[in-house]
Amino acid sequence: MLKKILLALAGFLLVLLVYIFLDTGRGLDPAGSTQTAATLPYQALREEATPILQELLRIRSIRGNERAVAEKLRSIIEREGIPVRLLHKKGHPDRVNLVAELIPEQPGEEGIILSSHLDVVEADASEWTVDPFSGIIQDGKIWGRGALDMKGHTVMELMAFLHLKRSGVKLKNKVMFLAVADEETLFEYGSKFLALEHKDLFQGYRYVLNEGGLGTLDVAVKNSKIFNIQFGEKGLLWLKLESEGESSHGARPPQDYAVKKMIRFLTDVADMEKGITITKETERFFYQMGTASPFPNSFFLKRATNPLVGQILGGIILSNRYLTAMTTNTRSIAALYTNEDQGPNVIGNKAYAMLDIRLLPGETPDSYRSKIEEIAARHEVKITQEISRITPNSSPIDSPFFQALAGAATRAVPGSVATPLLTPGNTDNTVFRQLGLDCYGLTPVLLTETELGSTHSKNEYLSLENLELGIRIILDAMLSLN
Repeated sequence: MLKKILLALAGFLLVLLVYIFLDTGRGLDPAGSTQTAATLPYQALREEATPILQELLRIRSIRGNERAVAEKLRSIIEREGIPVRLLHKKGHPDRVNLVAELIPEQPGEEGIILSSHLDVVEADASEWTVDPFSGIIQDGKIWGRGALDMKGHTVMELMAFLHLKRSGVKLKNKVMFLAVADEETLFEYGSKFLALEHKDLFQGYRYVLNEGGLGTLDVAVKNSKIFNIQFGEKGLLWLKLESEGESSHGARPPQDYAVKKMIRFLTDVADMEKGITITKETERFFYQMGTASPFPNSFFLKRATNPLVGQILGGIILSNRYLTAMTTNTRSIAALYTNEDQGPNVIGNKAYAMLDIRLLPGETPDSYRSKIEEIAARHEVKITQEISRITPNSSPIDSPFFQALAGAATRAVPGSVATPLLTPGNTDNTVFRQLGLDCYGLTPVLLTETELGSTHSKNEYLSLENLELGIRIILDAMLSLN
């Protein structure tokens, strides 16, 4: 009997070891190279692009004034004999969207949209080492608000678009150059306006290249070069809440009051979920991170969905806020307050809070709101306003265009890897996916950790090297697919 037990135990251990060491992750299979990629005039295109980007950076399109940027782009595109349309919401002529198209004689149904936005966020000149709207070149870098987010991307797409026209390449499908307004605020004058009032514009198109992902250099993994291609965006649910109770002197508090109710509610909301969720797309993200990592990290990252490995990885992921955002429904307490004008010795009869909830694909704002309402009811808290909502959205990572982007990026930078990225924030891709388009976000550059931190912050710049790299990757991806 003992012998049989030992043999059974040995067999179990053997199966367990095979299971642990089996590489069950799924990598990417980037599309093959184009024969012409190595001979394209990337340097000349970069030299042409540089003064254009400088001019765009000098235009203060801070959450508005997109027309000035669009007019500059229109003059360049029309010189190439390409018609341009400027579309705007009625009554808002300065919030324009620029549309230009290359249309073959018999286009297919898999057109590609090269999309970007023309507005930028504010810049405090006192924090910058240069004028944030100078477009100056220093140390091989073009400086200015929007260099990365996202006028640099706009110019990369522009040069790829113009080269397709100039080269006379026979396109299989339509190609659109689209530069929209109002991405930095609410999308109302940009992508939402186009989707509602110009839906026919998107007929015959399947793919969108936009922002949302970036290439990183020596970030997260030492000596790594990783192109993070956004395939999806988390959903959003912003809620305002209120609780009521007895007001009192702070020296003689009642057993229960509004602030205590709200705190108990927020504590339960913070604790309502434990652990992480790794979807098949996130599994591929970790697998590709493992490809870029040395042993032993590579071993664990490539086996993120293995239950035994997952127990080890779970704690590591939850200790990193970026990885936590990719693998959980986050619930941030954005505000907690009572009456602003009351003194510290007064217990108010009302308390207020705001929640910023970000949802993984597979969840919905309605279903999650129901969960919050259940907890709220237990603590006598009510939702007084739903400020905003966005449904989680994603595009397939096995599509030809995703593979073309991954292939172009990794060919351009030997030793690099491409990963699918789920972002907690939202871009115009959220709107375009609602139209049935497959949308991907990649500004194809390689940035250090310092450079990554400059978007929406101080000292934003784009190196000339990265400008050329971005043009190369976008153009190579377009040629390999179209």
